[in-house]
Amino acid sequence: MRLFTAVAGAASRTAGLWRQSYEWLEAEAPKFSLSGSQVRVLRSPSEFYETLLERSRNAHRRVTLASLYLGTGPLATRLAETLNARLQEAPSLQLRVLLDFTRASRGELNSRTLLLPLRAKGGQVALYHTPELRGLVRMLLPQRWNEVVGLQHMKIYLFDDSVIVSGANLSDDYFTNRQDRYVLIDDCPSLSNFLDGLVSTVSDFSFQLTQDNQTVLAPNWKFHPFNSPRSKFVDAAGHHVSTFYQQWLRQSAADSTQLDTVIYPLIEMRQLGVGNDCRVTKRLIASAPANACVTLSTGYFNLTDEYSKCVIDSGADFDILMAHPSANGFLGARGAAGGIPHAYTLLAHRFRLKLAALGQQVFIYG
Repeated sequence: MRLFTAVAGAASRTAGLWRQSYEWLEAEAPKFSLSGSQVRVLRSPSEFYETLLERSRNAHRRVTLASLYLGTGPLATRLAETLNARLQEAPSLQLRVLLDFTRASRGELNSRTLLLPLRAKGGQVALYHTPELRGLVRMLLPQRWNEVVGLQHMKIYLFDDSVIVSGANLSDDYFTNRQDRYVLIDDCPSLSNFLDGLVSTVSDFSFQLTQDNQTVLAPNWKFHPFNSPRSKFVDAAGHHVSTFYQQWLRQSAADSTQLDTVIYPLIEMRQLGVGNDCRVTKRLIASAPANACVTLSTGYFNLTDEYSKCVIDSGADFDILMAHPSANGFLGARGAAGGIPHAYTLLAHRFRLKLAALGQQVFIYG
């Protein structure tokens, strides 16, 4: 389950070309127009962390955080304590957190235990559980390995009407030495309302954390993610997300505002039957003009067959940036898990061999 944003900046000279080439996006995703001066790229893990702390200290109405997990190291603990202090100072502040159930429950000291003080002050904590992890598989797969089945992977860090869209989790390694993307979008109420609503929508069919560290379903949700029939949960959850998304799509279509930057949020929840991002990404790659240069950046190189075909068939030039094995959290892990970083390198090597066999070449940097 992921969120992506396509950010299109169009200077006045090229705005017409952009609309002509990519106006089809407006039928695929909600559109949010804003000024480029409202968008800032944070340059380092430390700037990302300090911005999270500063925005947490000064939020007035709402804080909405969606991540894979919240770490338990000193920096992540300080962030949780900062949010806890802010809740005490501003009791009317709405705090909403969405994490993945399996990752947030790993170990005795985990995301759930760290968030209990916030939960006690009225903060809402939701834990998404994939419908694929059920039955004997759920009983037999140990912690860490059960995360392979499916995860909540959105990274949304929202404070009042400003939001950081990132790929980084809320843990010490991402605050210190793991470089990721961090796009800060300031003072954009419409986009913030959409993202807050998206987190709320997914939280509706996720487990709710109680003050005594138990988990329960939301009162108005009928289907259990692993005890109900899989099709019942998937159909209901997928419909819930699609209905929300389509409402915003219709609403944004009526907005005729034209500024120099447009943001199109894309979502991918394939296990729930929602494949919006995959469809748009394939079309973006396929529509790249001949001899254009396209850069693909990924922490984990593992292109699907569909994406591989799009890249191979394209007339554009591609540079691929992937993480070095030393940046992978599984490096040095015991057992088979320790080989995961090198497996990504092997996948990249095989992809390069495939291109070479077709008389093509690609520069892959890691």
